Amino acid sequence: MQILVDATSTQDQLKHHGIGEYTRRVIEYMAPLVASTQGSVGERKCPYLNLLLFDAPSTLDLGKLRATDTSMRTTNLGDLKLTNYMDPWTFRTKFRPAIKRAITNSEPTVYFAPYFWRGTPTGILPTVTMIHDMALPKFNIYSEKSPLHNLIRKWQYKNALNKAGRSEKFITNSQFTKDEFIKYTNTPSEQVVPIHLGVDIRRKAVDISGKLPAGADQRGYIIYMGGTLAKNKNSEAVILAYWALRQKMKERTPFLVIAGRAFARPSKALKSFERLIANLSLENDVHIVGGYLEEEKFSLLRNAKLFVHLSTYEGFGLAVAEAMAAGTPVVAHDGSSYRELVGDAGLLVDSSKPAEVADAMHRVLTDEDLRHWLAASGEARASEFTWEKTSRFTLDVLMSVV
Repeated sequence: MQILVDATSTQDQLKHHGIGEYTRRVIEYMAPLVASTQGSVGERKCPYLNLLLFDAPSTLDLGKLRATDTSMRTTNLGDLKLTNYMDPWTFRTKFRPAIKRAITNSEPTVYFAPYFWRGTPTGILPTVTMIHDMALPKFNIYSEKSPLHNLIRKWQYKNALNKAGRSEKFITNSQFTKDEFIKYTNTPSEQVVPIHLGVDIRRKAVDISGKLPAGADQRGYIIYMGGTLAKNKNSEAVILAYWALRQKMKERTPFLVIAGRAFARPSKALKSFERLIANLSLENDVHIVGGYLEEEKFSLLRNAKLFVHLSTYEGFGLAVAEAMAAGTPVVAHDGSSYRELVGDAGLLVDSSKPAEVADAMHRVLTDEDLRHWLAASGEARASEFTWEKTSRFTLDVLMSVV
């Protein structure tokens, strides 16, 4: 049995985003599971992975994967093509011929699409499609370049989703996303399988002093990580809540450290964000780090007094899960998948009310017992989410459709 996987999001501009990380993790953890299944599936042919990849670097360690699963194969798609409005043409000219080459023999094959915008071979192969969230149709934000770009990408999104809609099964990253997907597409519930993502953070302390503002060792800091300037991320609400906290605590307020590549790339949205900080006279209190190394993530989180995330719409909320895994108390928006993810292991607040968010942050900062309880509860809760579990359930779904 061949499991044909679109692994290109480990190579294109999504490779360091949630979709690329999801694809990398699932493949890395699925490989040993597939290898352990080989030779123990009775009369069915032993499963193996076949990764569709461009002739370009990947965040996957292919050498390590091949050592783990000696039956693993790769199918070359040619020169790297970024995911964009040309996706339908790329799928027709790059993916489809490669898929046909990969299925020239008569063995059973299932196609796994971690990102359906690239295209799906429904009608050709049994297909399992991953749905990360339904933020784009909910907020009508398919492209932020211009209204015309947005209209074109909306049309392409609907076409891609309609084609993917003929998949045998769908995987979502939460029950919340399953419910949203069914609401927007009327897909039968039995075709949609919610599988939580895993949390895998390198728990090794490193020197992050160069990422922090002068005086952070004395004053401490609150961290906002994993956000962008997209509407649903609600990043401006973090600033408004921090300003309210500043009015309450005055000079005792910890710094607010903002980490993420989106806050280092010039854009109209970033200018507006920086203008809000300046208008509230918070330039000396808010420190924008920008990008950071993967190995710095744990220390940035662990050394923070609390983690705040006020996104109004998340399919799973990996940034919050990682903060909990690092033992950092969490204050998050009370909505979307966060109720399912956080439960009672963090403080959930109405992000539209800065004073309420500030009160929650103030409680964490001033109540040592609460802070320690939230840290321990968060770690325990996050330990329930493992990539091995995610990959095992995903493999079960893939093998069920052939």
